[in-house]
Amino acid sequence: MWSRDLAHARKRARATLTEKGQANLHDRDEMIRAAYGLAHVLAGLLDALDKETGR
Repeated sequence: MWSRDLAHARKRARATLTEKGQANLHDRDEMIRAAYGLAHVLAGLLDALDKETGR
């Protein structure tokens, strides 16, 4: 998984959460895109955390 550093990953996670939080709950495709985007950014955040702690 690609990540720059923890600060960048946190900023990206917050921005994605704000963006995807606006998704229409009644639009199946929009919800799938939101879930995928959030999963991707969460993986990057965890990667950055692991990198920061030396894992």
